[in-house]
Amino acid sequence: MWSITRQYVYYFPQYSPDGASLALLRWHGKDQGVSVYHFRDSSWTHVSDSLLFPHGWSADGRYVYAQLPWRQPLFRLDVRARRAPEHVLTAPFREVECAPAGPRRPGAFVCVAFDFVSDVWMIDNFDSHGR
Repeated sequence: MWSITRQYVYYFPQYSPDGASLALLRWHGKDQGVSVYHFRDSSWTHVSDSLLFPHGWSADGRYVYAQLPWRQPLFRLDVRARRAPEHVLTAPFREVECAPAGPRRPGAFVCVAFDFVSDVWMIDNFDSHGR
């Protein structure tokens, strides 16, 4: 049994590839960002103070990918070392939402563009670090 602190409101939960951690958008007034909850020891790692929506993990579990709400670009957040969000992808659409394609396609993302009419794109090998 595990529990998450009630100080924040959490959104957009994303399980890590090994199922040992959960990335979430945390929100409490002006205190917001992406945090990772570790099930093994019930600890937290705050990986970003930016208002970014987590959309998934790299295949190796080192990075969480996140975006501004329905906007680009896509950022990579390092779970091991707290750094500024690193820009990894700008899709050729004004409004787009992307998610990792999964462990069988490491480094690939599926993006849904909805500028005018919805469209789906696959972007392969956009992030050589996230394998």
